[in-house]
Formats: sequence, C-alpha cells, structure tokens
Amino acid sequence: MMNGLLAQTDSPRRAPFPFASIWFWIAFGVLALTLLRFELLATTLAGGFPESDDIMRLLQVRDWLAGQGWGDLRQTRLGPDPSFVMHWSRVIDVPIAGLLLLLSTLLAPESAENWTRVLFPAACLALALVGGLRLGATLGLAAPLPLLFALLLLASYSQFQSGRIDHHGPQIALLMFVYDSALRALNPETAGSALLTGALAALSIAVSVETAPLLVVACLVLAVRWVVVGAPAWPALRLLALGLAGGFAAFYFAFAAEGSKAAGACDSLSSAWLTAGLASGAALLALERAVRGQTHPAIRRACFGGLAGGRRRRPAASVLLAPSLFGH
Repeated sequence: MMNGLLAQTDSPRRAPFPFASIWFWIAFGVLALTLLRFELLATTLAGGFPESDDIMRLLQVRDWLAGQGWGDLRQTRLGPDPSFVMHWSRVIDVPIAGLLLLLSTLLAPESAENWTRVLFPAACLALALVGGLRLGATLGLAAPLPLLFALLLLASYSQFQSGRIDHHGPQIALLMFVYDSALRALNPETAGSALLTGALAALSIAVSVETAPLLVVACLVLAVRWVVVGAPAWPALRLLALGLAGGFAAFYFAFAAEGSKAAGACDSLSSAWLTAGLASGAALLALERAVRGQTHPAIRRACFGGLAGGRRRRPAASVLLAPSLFGH
C-alpha cells in the first residue's frame, strides 16, 4: 500500500485550502478557551509563569534587549564565571522581542511583558491550526476532519497555554508545515515544496533538536519515494538536499551561540549539527549520481540501504539516518 502511494505521480491530491472558512475560527476559539483559560490568563497578566523555562526565556530576551550580544547566551544567574551558556538559540527570542517592543509603545513595561506572554502562545496556536488545515487540505480531507483532529491533539498539550513562551509551541507549528510540504513534494508538479521541507527542518533544529526524529521521518518520505519510483522523484530529493544543506548553513551562522560553535552541545545548534546538515545534503546528491541511469529499484534500495547501514562507520555521511539527526 505504501509503495503504491509513493509511486503515484499525482499524489497527494490537494484540496482547496479553507483558511478563510468559519471552521478555522471555530477551532481557534475553542482551543483558545481550552488552552488559555480565564484563570491562566489572569495568572499571566498578574505576572505568574507556567514553568521555570518560561521565566528563563523571558530573562534571555530581557538581557538581549538590554544590550547582551547576539551570540552571547551566557547566563550569569546560573553560575559563576565563565557562567553557563544557554542551549537555546535566538530564533524564538526574535518574535518575542518584536512583540514586546511593539506592545511597549502602548503599555507600561510590566504590562507589555505580561501581554506578550499571552499573545505569543495564542499566535503559535493560530499558526499550528493553519498548518493543520494545510496538511488536511493536502491530504484531500474536508475542513472539519483535520480541525477535529487538531482539537483533540492540541487540546491535550499545555504548550499553547497562556504564559508559555518556550520553544515547544513554535516547534509543533513548524512540524505541521514540514509534513505538509513533504507530502506536497510527492507530486512532481509541486516538487519545489521539498526545498521548503529541508529549510523548515533546519529551522526547527535551529530552535531545538528535540523534534529531530520526527523531522527525519518527513525527509525519509521523499527519500523512500525516490527508492520506489526513481527518476521522477529525483527533483524533489535534490531540492530536499539543497534545503537541508543551505538551511543548516544559514541558520548556524545566523543563530549559533558563541560558546557552542565548536562543541557538540546537546539540544543546541552547534558545529556538530552544521556538519550533519551539510553531510546529509551532499550525501543525497552523491547517492543520485552514483545510481544515475540505473532503472531497477533493487539497485536504488541497495545503495540507499548501504548508505544508511554505513552510519556506524561514517556517521557524518549517513544522510537522513545519521545518529546526530536523532540527537546525542
């Protein structure tokens, strides 16, 4: 059944995207009431925090706005000199700081911070719902079905509740778009979506490496389709490779902390991740060149299996199955 799906040249069928439909606003309203809840809203506006991570994120944003360097993620509050280097990047700091600066033109500093911690998770929730709608439309589902799924799934999480400004909410939203673009790339007419798949996967890693196994699955969908159908799927695989390599390079040089650039830091965008991203893209391109002109699927399976199986001996060149893509 999976082979048949991967072999289809017109799959997946894309239904009209019902972004402006009443279903989106119904779902957003229900989830907002469920996740934000009036007592949580009141607690946040009174200065309360759901978790210590949210406090640490706000402190990191405060320090940056107060003049701490872009690549300097040291936290003197967590230890004596040379201090503790946070394993978070500035990716999530940017939208939080932007929202905070905007609200600071209208409200007192403390109120601006509190309302930022209300509006940021609400915006992430809306983004996740949009991603879920896109994914459902790509699969050809009627609008109520993916929204019902989103209601059941997202309501079980606390990552969108009022006060949550850590990176988990944005990562959930990113995953929706990663899987949507990967599925759209199965259709040769929209193979360009594979470039977005690679870039968004790299962006998600730049936020935090916790979703790496789920990102690997999305990339493997395109790799396995190439194994099944061969040449028709090559444009998507090539664009995926370029998206991964380009995305990892761009986000590493833009967001890697000064203290992690030469380290294999856990849960951090470090040089180890840059190496894995560049090696993944290069190995995918080399894989296609090695079997160019070979039309039998068994040859592609053998080459791809050999590349994946070689991960223990050559972890940097084992493409999507590299150990570093599963974390440390």
